[in-house]
Amino acid sequence: MQAPTEGTPHHADNPTPSHLGVSRRDLLRTTGTAAIAVSFGAMASPAWAAETASFAVDPFRLGVASGDATSRSVILWTRLAPAPHALDAGTAQLPDVVDVHWSVSRVTPGTVHKPRYSGTVECRRDEGFSVHLDVETAVGGGRLVPGGEYSYEFAVPGPDGTTWRSTGRTRTAPDEDADTEARFVVMGCQSFGQNQQFFPIGQNHLRQRTAGELDAGPLPHFGVFVGDYMYEFGGKWATGQDAVALQRPCETLDEYRLRYAWYKARPDLQDFHRNYPMYGVPDDHEWWNDIYGGTIARSRFERFNAATQAYWENMPMRARPVDTLVDGRPNTRTKGSLELHRSVRWGKNLNLVLVDVRQHRRIDDTTMLGEAQLGQVVQWLREDTATWSAVASGGPIAVFGERNIEWCQFDSDREAVTAVLAERPNRVSLGGDLHCGMVNAVRRHDDDVSDFIATEFVTAPASSGGDVKWGELIHTGEPTDGAGTTIERATFIEGGQPQRGYLQCTVGRRDWVSEFFVGNDTTRRDGPVASAGRFRIASGTVGAHRVDD
Repeated sequence: MQAPTEGTPHHADNPTPSHLGVSRRDLLRTTGTAAIAVSFGAMASPAWAAETASFAVDPFRLGVASGDATSRSVILWTRLAPAPHALDAGTAQLPDVVDVHWSVSRVTPGTVHKPRYSGTVECRRDEGFSVHLDVETAVGGGRLVPGGEYSYEFAVPGPDGTTWRSTGRTRTAPDEDADTEARFVVMGCQSFGQNQQFFPIGQNHLRQRTAGELDAGPLPHFGVFVGDYMYEFGGKWATGQDAVALQRPCETLDEYRLRYAWYKARPDLQDFHRNYPMYGVPDDHEWWNDIYGGTIARSRFERFNAATQAYWENMPMRARPVDTLVDGRPNTRTKGSLELHRSVRWGKNLNLVLVDVRQHRRIDDTTMLGEAQLGQVVQWLREDTATWSAVASGGPIAVFGERNIEWCQFDSDREAVTAVLAERPNRVSLGGDLHCGMVNAVRRHDDDVSDFIATEFVTAPASSGGDVKWGELIHTGEPTDGAGTTIERATFIEGGQPQRGYLQCTVGRRDWVSEFFVGNDTTRRDGPVASAGRFRIASGTVGAHRVDD
């Protein structure tokens, strides 16, 4: 019997494999074979309490996601939104707390096993009816296997004894001593755009790869967003079939929640989240343009707290916001916070440090990271034992011809981080924000002559308009430093416009390889996407060089 379509109700007492809600396409992603033997086993139906809310329409229209994976757990996310494009997401008639059933099943090649863990989690109005479930610590949950693949499911009651279900796939990080590749994609800057449709270049490409429709090399294990997941500003939005009548900038909590809903309702973005765990940090537009979070006025506390709360509600992350809400509404007296910096260990070969460059930066340029975060980032890098140390943030660390760009605007913080990076055997910087894909190298100091101490990859924007000036500004100083290290710089511009897309990184014991997948057409889902080049860093060296094989 064919499994039901994602998001359609079916009877809870159905004993067929469709009960697990796992599509054949998901299995194909793992096995790559056409004939698959699937063992589901017996699975108990959720035992709904008499007072549990039921839904006449699908409440999982924003999909599911997983993130912040460790070697023993992962965060599972969903957000109930029966009418996602309404200001209240169609939740006005719901009780303040809704029970959501969840289950997690181990996946091995060709087999989705019966649920390993399951339970019920409360979904609250004052948290935007979002779920952030840590499998290891949840009631009914437990520790997962390092480097394991899993299927998970959320379910709520539907009409007349049916059940709405939404499923996803995820994986845990390998053990720290596992000598395995780390493969991941880097994305950022996905604006709806002005007078254009919202089709982030590369997300349909990644969907096709995941489904086995397109072979562009091994699939990633996880994804990293380096900021501007959504844009808060108003303007003349996309027209046509996907017309979006969002003329006002986001200022209230409901408006931020609604803007995320417009983004997360997109099918290709949902497909990414359904198949890969993510790690992410915001840049500025998750709050507002060019925010200096360390020095915002008290009059803006309410908007800052609304934006911070909405970001958390829509991301599969482990940390929780502090003091952003009072009685369910944004705090107007105190600026809340959300701890966004964290260190991700993926086996023996990768330690990825995610850095928050907006929440603590001061307009007097004294700090970008804040004292506590800077100390933690330096400690993580100094104690790192992985083959490769990488820093991922909303902007580049490299020096450009135009000064005061991102990290170079905050000399003290940059000096502290580049000093400890220089001590590591292999180091990489990953960034976004510039709306142009680039390959570059990071100098030890903010100048044109000091030695190169790290290789930098800036991902192309997913859909945001580009800025061609970076094609010129990237050529700062000589490509060879005082130690004789020669780098190869690159920008991805075609027809006078920076291309859009995503970056895939493959990290192993001997080398780091980054490949740019880019295109130009954001007006249609099937716009052409192609590799713009693979760049390799050999272990023990600085500087990436283009490779043909």
